[in-house]
Amino acid sequence: MQITDMLDNQSRLDFINQILFDKSDGIYQKLRDNFKVRLFGFDSTAYPISVEPLTVSDGSETDLETAIYQVVSEFDQLPLAGLMILSDGVDQTRRQLASENLIKLAYKLQGKQIPVHTVGIGSAKELPDFILQPIVFRSDIKQNQLIKIPIAIQKHGNATSTDIQVYLMHEEQILNQQSVMFSSNQRIKDPVFR
Repeated sequence: MQITDMLDNQSRLDFINQILFDKSDGIYQKLRDNFKVRLFGFDSTAYPISVEPLTVSDGSETDLETAIYQVVSEFDQLPLAGLMILSDGVDQTRRQLASENLIKLAYKLQGKQIPVHTVGIGSAKELPDFILQPIVFRSDIKQNQLIKIPIAIQKHGNATSTDIQVYLMHEEQILNQQSVMFSSNQRIKDPVFR
């Protein structure tokens, strides 16, 4: 949501704030005139958010399926007119979503007559997205011992070649950095930090 690909070099998060909370044309106020509106943010879970402009969007994982189940469960005994999802569509799901799970979710929403309205935020042009795979450390490392840290970076989207900077940090101090070059058809790189 921090990507600045909207009009006037606006970030996606700024754009969401504008369409939700604009004083003359914001959809939050328009919805509130006819419905009781609750706002939720989501990453790996759904969580209630205040009715004020959003300042951060720092979730490290996306799990829309779980988030929708949580919101629907919270309103299990209350009427729910619908869900509106504003998303930039960046997929950071760390688990493989089984299509049958999504079909069950769709049937559950249909059975409860809960429509889902989606609003896509951001450029339609596919941007490269990089995922750093979880790093596993050996448990027998001694203090001040020099070690090699193998990492795996996966690239999604955009077929052009790309150079990214990877930083090894400890308590906001940069210990090491490395430039990693992806060619246009490369999808995984395995650099090693020393």
